[in-house]
Amino acid sequence: MTFVVPLADFGQADLAQAGGKGANLGELVRAGLPVPDGFVVTTDAYTSVISPLDLKISERAAAGQGAAIRTDVEATTMPTNIRIAVADAYA
Repeated sequence: MTFVVPLADFGQADLAQAGGKGANLGELVRAGLPVPDGFVVTTDAYTSVISPLDLKISERAAAGQGAAIRTDVEATTMPTNIRIAVADAYA
């Protein structure tokens, strides 16, 4: 799994991995438009943090428990390997 990827590595075909904003910014970079350097924290990173929590997000969201879900996610500690990958990309 890859957790952090430069914007230039993404395009429209990468929506599932980069999200809409990441994929669109990658397209702009590829087109040669002036986009600041940047990176995407991938959906793999999100999944690796959220999945083990078993928050039952879909069911709880449908039950109107959005605030409680947010509280649970905010209380989660980011794994060291992802934290290091983000810090390295930022540097």
